[in-house]
Amino acid sequence: MNTKEETIIGSVRFFFSCFFQRTTILKAVKVSLVVGPVLVLVNHFEILFGTALSLKLAIKLFLCFFVPFCVSGYSSATAMMDCRAYSICPDSDKVAAK
Repeated sequence: MNTKEETIIGSVRFFFSCFFQRTTILKAVKVSLVVGPVLVLVNHFEILFGTALSLKLAIKLFLCFFVPFCVSGYSSATAMMDCRAYSICPDSDKVAAK
């Protein structure tokens, strides 16, 4: 492997180590529990109060929670990576070690 490939693989590994930290997961769950119901009401109000639950609707409802979870997790993980890259995090050693 060349240096560029190693750098990319290292960055991907670091991203996932940041994404799956307990604090990132908890923050993403909280965001999805707030944003998810709002998305459900905005996007599926008529369906929820007029139709029986189908597999297609269940998948859509799941995605209303899963998408904000992923966005929040991605944002947190990339923020941690930026902190490490620019050495601006007060606890950057903790982030880099995990």
